[in-house]
Amino acid sequence: MTRVVFARERMGVSEGFDLDGRDTPMGDMASCSRPDYVSPEGLRGVDNQLSQLAALLDLQTQGAVDGLVQAAVNNGQLLMAVTLEGVDDEREDPCVDMIFQRVQGVPTVGADGMLDPWQSYDPIPDTPVTRTRARIHEGVLEAGPFEGSVAVAVLDARFVLDLHGGRLRARLGEDGALTGVLGGGMSVSQLSDIIGTLNIPEAFMNLARSYIRTIADLDRREGRCQQFSAALSFSGRAAFVNR
Repeated sequence: MTRVVFARERMGVSEGFDLDGRDTPMGDMASCSRPDYVSPEGLRGVDNQLSQLAALLDLQTQGAVDGLVQAAVNNGQLLMAVTLEGVDDEREDPCVDMIFQRVQGVPTVGADGMLDPWQSYDPIPDTPVTRTRARIHEGVLEAGPFEGSVAVAVLDARFVLDLHGGRLRARLGEDGALTGVLGGGMSVSQLSDIIGTLNIPEAFMNLARSYIRTIADLDRREGRCQQFSAALSFSGRAAFVNR
């Protein structure tokens, strides 16, 4: 992945997925009163409460979040790879294997500010690797639900979040390029624990912990949602992943 950005919500429209199979309005208790969005294509029921946290980060960094994430990708601190196996037809193939994993390397960056294609990367030892069945329809890869993990790098924060009920949708380019969206549910308790380890002011730490509890909209148990929905837009270029 050469570019990863938080999918933003604007005027009720957001990239993402319908993770819970419901189009929930404001006040719906099944989603802990968090309303769904509409996709750019007009599909209803999109879950992406991470967009609200992204708005908070934008305020705290004066809109520098996307640039900070891009810098982490370009310097090799935030590298994720999608590998496809068993592809018979890049336009129509009902059964392929998708591997999603974090990788490492020292990448080179082109004049366009993105990672150069056809570079080689190594898997990171002792880190989770997600393998799941997927399909290709009209040149679009669709995978999920699956369990995986997503690396996060903003400012001096470096951590990994588990992704529950993950979905991935990406259009395949003729040169091995990908453009798509990755989404799923993230644990409120896991992120809250991680926030406690970050080098940030205590006031902002408490604000962030409180905020993620208010945006939780998935996995309602014991009267409280345990996860919040997330969506990341990404693009990628062809690369080699060593075994």
